[in-house]
Amino acid sequence: MISLRLIAILRISLVMLLIIIPFSASLANWSKELIVSDKSIYSINPCITSDNKGNIYIVWQGNNDNQDIYFTKYDGRWSSIDKLTNSKNKPHTPVIISDVFNNLHVVWQDRVLSNYNIYYETYYKKFAAGWLKSIKVSKEKNKAANPDIVVDKIGNIHIVWQNLENNIYEIYYKEFDLEKGWKPDIKLTTGSVSARSEEHTSELQSHSFISYAVFCLKKKKN
Repeated sequence: MISLRLIAILRISLVMLLIIIPFSASLANWSKELIVSDKSIYSINPCITSDNKGNIYIVWQGNNDNQDIYFTKYDGRWSSIDKLTNSKNKPHTPVIISDVFNNLHVVWQDRVLSNYNIYYETYYKKFAAGWLKSIKVSKEKNKAANPDIVVDKIGNIHIVWQNLENNIYEIYYKEFDLEKGWKPDIKLTTGSVSARSEEHTSELQSHSFISYAVFCLKKKKN
């Protein structure tokens, strides 16, 4: 049985609620929507994934006075909502994926003083350790934003994001190799174009051991 799930954001009064709408291919019909976020928190920027057992995992960003990254899962029943960050800054635009081992990986951008950086956090099911401490994967004094992430078939992690440099947006890439650990950042764009999109700056796709980065380019103005 194939199952698809859609996340929507519904505005009710002044509260943004996160709605999940499951679709059952066997029934060829959308089921009734479910509210998965806290009704008291203004919720935006959701991302959803599922593992190879059919469990569902969702992250989203709270806003206003509750601007943190939140998480819930469905493994036969919905879990309580966990807060992945505890920041006085402004973490946002989270992305979550599940790898072939059913581990979870989340990236987001966060502001420290006037700098935006990309952070990564993981949940290793094998060790039942829960969420591990988040780490910063982009460099200091950056204007990093809009991350995306994939994990290949052997567990190597691949992350891309945009970075503002001299008023142009460049695309950066970073890899975590299971044998060598985190590798240095690689700049994928040349500076002759502005790699920027209002909707999606970059996207990673992983097939076998090859990762592809897709991004929008806009010519730099002279």
